[in-house]
Amino acid sequence: AEADNQNMLIGQLTEAQSADHESTRQERLSWRTRETDLQQRVTKLRRELEDYKRRSTVEQVRSTTSREEEFLKLRLQVQRLENQATVDAAKVEEAQNQQKDLELEWPQIEAREKTLQQDITRKRLNMSKAMEEARAREDELQEMLHELQESLLQDDAD
Repeated sequence: AEADNQNMLIGQLTEAQSADHESTRQERLSWRTRETDLQQRVTKLRRELEDYKRRSTVEQVRSTTSREEEFLKLRLQVQRLENQATVDAAKVEEAQNQQKDLELEWPQIEAREKTLQQDITRKRLNMSKAMEEARAREDELQEMLHELQESLLQDDAD
């Protein structure tokens, strides 16, 4: 009976050991599956992180390039505007100088104009006088011609 008890106890122990062994095997298999899933998830997350970093770097480079291009455009525009302002300032200065010169010359111009008007008036008077004298002379000559014609006609009639 004791041997049967021991055999039964050995059978139970063997069964318990087999169950433990099976349970450990199942648990090991479960852990391996979980480990594989976690490794795949880590690999996927690393890949996503690398993609994100790459996209972020590309976007940063693109953004930096875009800012630099805008900066260069603005710098060129500022330079063009500064150049134009310099040219315009020179033109304004030249115009102001010309205006000053004209303002200085204006009294001389007015005096010259007054002199010219006086000369014109004098010349008109002289021309009018000359015209009157020419008309008077023409009238005289006409009278002389008329007298000469009458005298010739009378001589022919005699």
